Amino acid sequence: MILILYVDDLFLTKDNTERLEILEKELTKQYEMMNMGLMNLYIGIEFIYLEKGTLLVQRNYGWK
Repeated sequence: MILILYVDDLFLTKDNTERLEILEKELTKQYEMMNMGLMNLYIGIEFIYLEKGTLLVQRNYGWK
């Protein structure tokens, strides 16, 4: 399981759905949270979900 905290965003990823659900329930007892579902784009990184895993692609959107 991987937990990433970036400013006010929390990202959870897992290889065990049951453990992720337990952690999510415990965190919602302590913090106001909402599940936003699968991530598609975040800070210039595109998440592409494939059968064998997840592909991360960094795109150049003209940001400098």
